[in-house]
Amino acid sequence: MDEVLRIQTVNSCHGRFKNWLKRFNGVASSYLPNYLGWRYALVSGCVATPQQSLRAALFLIVI
Repeated sequence: MDEVLRIQTVNSCHGRFKNWLKRFNGVASSYLPNYLGWRYALVSGCVATPQQSLRAALFLIVI
C-alpha cells in the first residue's frame, strides 16, 4: 500500500526545510538538490555528527 501524505505533513516538512535554509542566506537553485540531500542525511540519521558528514564527503571525493 502506498503511503498517504497529508497536506499538513507536507507543509510541516517544507516549513522546517525553509527554516533550516535561512542560515545560508539563500541558495542557488542549481545547488538545491545538494542541500536537500544534506538535509535528508541529517534528518534520517544517516550521519550523526558534522564530523561524520565531512568524513563521508571526503571519502566520496577520494574515490
